[in-house]
Amino acid sequence: MDVIPFLFFFGAAQGAFLAVALFQGTSENRLANRYLAAYLFLLSIELFAAGLVFHGTIQAYPVFRILISPYAYLQGPALYSYCRELTLPGTRPSMGARIALWGPPFVYTCLAWPQVWLHRDIQIAMVNSSEGLPPFFELWRWLLYDTTDALFALHFFVFLLLSLRLLIKHQVFMRATRSSLQHVSLNWLRLILMATVFVYVIWFFQMLTLPPDSPLSQRLDLMKGTLLVLLTYTLGWLGYKQPGIFATVVPDGPPAGMTNSDTVGLRGAPASSSPATASTGAPAAEKYARSALSPDMAKALLEEAEQLMSEHKLFLQPNLSLHELASSMQVSTNYLSQAINQQRKISFFDFVNAYRVDEAAEKLTDPSVTILQAGLDAGFNSKSAFYTAFRKHQGMTPGAFRKRAEAA
Repeated sequence: MDVIPFLFFFGAAQGAFLAVALFQGTSENRLANRYLAAYLFLLSIELFAAGLVFHGTIQAYPVFRILISPYAYLQGPALYSYCRELTLPGTRPSMGARIALWGPPFVYTCLAWPQVWLHRDIQIAMVNSSEGLPPFFELWRWLLYDTTDALFALHFFVFLLLSLRLLIKHQVFMRATRSSLQHVSLNWLRLILMATVFVYVIWFFQMLTLPPDSPLSQRLDLMKGTLLVLLTYTLGWLGYKQPGIFATVVPDGPPAGMTNSDTVGLRGAPASSSPATASTGAPAAEKYARSALSPDMAKALLEEAEQLMSEHKLFLQPNLSLHELASSMQVSTNYLSQAINQQRKISFFDFVNAYRVDEAAEKLTDPSVTILQAGLDAGFNSKSAFYTAFRKHQGMTPGAFRKRAEAA
């Protein structure tokens, strides 16, 4: 067997196996994983069809391509649905969005599958773009096969860009509400989507500039097949390991290290009231939903937040969230986020990590404390997060900071 067909068939089998594992999984991302399973299964169908093309089966038995071709238009919606369910779990797109998602695959299926009832010679002529077809069949063939690559590429790229947009908005939201991005940033998914863009750029270059039978075109086919197989495995495996992003339940009561008497908010709300309740007993988020946060109030909220962070060292909690800090202050998360953004021009993520870096810098002056331990004791939950934040806030690595401190 030739290398290229074998590579495509191997990738298809691998993707199908991962799709089954994801579909049968019982993690907190169950619905998202089922969308991912659908995407991997559809990609496996595409790899299998590509293998049939290089093996020559499609040309001899066109019914395979007739039945398989509509599935390509489901890849984009499946990938977008996975990203949406992972970042916005439980939300449903509008009716117009659902039509945009599933309308093109339905239309293409209605155009393609009636070919099954045509005579086999006409099927072969249409699939292989032969000349001499009657005008009606020429138009039908043009709609299905002459424009299909460009239409599919455009269709998939739209959903690819929409998926990337979802992930970028998700990262902005995580930085605004979380002090740790471990397991929630979805950087791996963004990288895979960008790698997919690279594969399709190669495909466009090949389509526009190279004849199909040229040696370079065949080498690019091998490269594309290899990259798609690697992407199939990586996406399925990392998706299988991805924990639920919004599965953590914020505990009731004050954060660790604080008592109820410490949680009296800026406006004197009783400590026993709910986190989003002001002194009047009305939910703060509802009471101030349509009002602007004044500069004086934003300054006061920031000062209270800084006081709590300094005195009670809430930043030592690796998974401290905006909701927990706002709850301890008896204010809405929207107001606290606005106060930090307006007064400090930084996100909640950077706000908390600045305290952690200061704490770690103080610990680094003690020779008996290792560099990694200084970061973990300061509230960072990984070495990479510690080093990245330290370089950002101190302009040097923790090791360089320690050497400078020892030389002083």
